[in-house]
Amino acid sequence: DAADVPRDADADAAAAPAGLALRAADGAAVAVAQVPAAGAPARPAVVAPSPDVPVYATRLPPPVRWAYRLRRGIVSGTAVLDWQRRDDGYRLSLDGSVAGVPLFEWVSTGRIDAHGIAPDRLVMRQVGSGARAANFRRDTGVITYSAREVEHPLWPGAQDRLSWLVQATGIVAAAPEKFSTPGAQIAYQVTGVRGDVAVWRLDAVGVQTVEVAGERVQAVLLRREPLKPFDTRGELWLDPRRHYLPVRLTLSTIGRAGEVVDSLTLELESTTVR
Repeated sequence: DAADVPRDADADAAAAPAGLALRAADGAAVAVAQVPAAGAPARPAVVAPSPDVPVYATRLPPPVRWAYRLRRGIVSGTAVLDWQRRDDGYRLSLDGSVAGVPLFEWVSTGRIDAHGIAPDRLVMRQVGSGARAANFRRDTGVITYSAREVEHPLWPGAQDRLSWLVQATGIVAAAPEKFSTPGAQIAYQVTGVRGDVAVWRLDAVGVQTVEVAGERVQAVLLRREPLKPFDTRGELWLDPRRHYLPVRLTLSTIGRAGEVVDSLTLELESTTVR
């Protein structure tokens, strides 16, 4: 069936036996949670956070609904980012279409806690395939998946393959001076819907001038470099005048020889969407 956009090699990896320790591509230890034997009572998982994956103060943006120009390879279309929050909960969606035909729909829902966005569920739908989900089970301390029988420990500050965007804006907005010059880094656990999990590290590159929506913007650039073949390179341009929300985003899958296998680019078109 169709791959998530863009494809992640972790999605194709075989599920590891329960209880075995894995090692993420960047060297951070990741332990797969023990799955109780049939008939055994479920026990809350006690998982120590990774010592090199911190939690952050955040200043999350107000509700927005933005339109983007979408490019995937030679195909162009539109995308809408919808961020809604009320009380201590949120709903974040990204819908993409080409010539009016739906291409993908990603929806992240959950709560807002002391560390910012705390996803409960990510659902991803792709054209030509059904919905798949990742579930953040905070009562038992694990992440589970609808498409694969594997569990991963749920670390504080963990994000999904959509929520990491707005979580990054909140972290930068809370400490703008820190991320306006090269050297600062954001690190958090990120998972998709296929049982993949990794520590994503976003490096501050500095402030760059980009042209979006007919104007020149001084945007903070964050970059995530791939750590293995078919991993994701991410580049995120955040506008201080728009609550540090992304005015441009590029996600690329990088092959074994450093070539771009797949890519998705969003460029802000309008901040008012009816």
